[in-house]
Amino acid sequence: MKIKGKLHRITNIQTFVASFLGTGGKPTTGFANFGKAKIHVATDAPLNSFSNSFIPNMSFKADANANGDFTVEVPDGMKSFRGRLIAYDVTLVNVNLPGVPSIEILSPLYRSASFKLDQVNGVVQKIFVFPSTTPDDQGIPAGEVNKEADKLKKSLKLNKVSASISSNAIKCTAEKSGGVIKFEIHPKPSTSSDLSELVRLSVEEMDIDLPGPDWITGLCVNKDDIEKQVRNGVKGFAATVNDQITAEIEKAAPGVTALATITISKIRYPVTSSVTIKVPGVGNQTFSQRSIVVDPTIGVPINLYA
Repeated sequence: MKIKGKLHRITNIQTFVASFLGTGGKPTTGFANFGKAKIHVATDAPLNSFSNSFIPNMSFKADANANGDFTVEVPDGMKSFRGRLIAYDVTLVNVNLPGVPSIEILSPLYRSASFKLDQVNGVVQKIFVFPSTTPDDQGIPAGEVNKEADKLKKSLKLNKVSASISSNAIKCTAEKSGGVIKFEIHPKPSTSSDLSELVRLSVEEMDIDLPGPDWITGLCVNKDDIEKQVRNGVKGFAATVNDQITAEIEKAAPGVTALATITISKIRYPVTSSVTIKVPGVGNQTFSQRSIVVDPTIGVPINLYA
């Protein structure tokens, strides 16, 4: 079977929304051809589940041409499974090494809701995306991260926890009963089948310094278990990101979030403020503070095959 589509870039969100609503989802203005992109069709084969498992899910890929046209070939024998389409923008980065080709960096643009592969027909599915850049001052500031760190302290029953935003992550240090654990929380754009999941939080760079066996008993030190606890502890952070993205999109185009999917294309960590602290023996020292800023892309339709 062939999944055919054409990717468009929304050039005027207000004009597009008016046309989209006025034509019953078949807009005629406010957009242009997107151009080259990568198209993935992820399936729930072989276990009828999109969740990660020890057996990788089957997926199929194709390139959209300069006009945004694409065709993804999926075997007819897979009609009993479900699929979902993910579109990526592509940026080539030169590594500046002799004989080494440029590296492709993929930024997610669009995620469809899942559909039954037996619904696929020869109709060209028109997809419209609107990549946007969030102003730096509308990101998640250091103060909000500190509030989430306090919640983490309570949920994990820690004696102390501190968090700071670096150029690519949230760096955390926690203490309990004399033991110290350091880790980083990396927010990443989600391409999950759960369209409500905008960012995925990953715990990395785990470093544990334990004073003795009593602390091991008091706080499970299995990395996977700690990551699970930390993920639970930072749910408020993920909710904050989701709420801010939704609010900003609604402000730009009221009602569009009920009609579109939202995908995070980029996460940035710009310097947005500074704080002055008096350091004993040194005097006042000024430190830059970063915010976490997410750039969302909205896409329609949600359902490719109704």
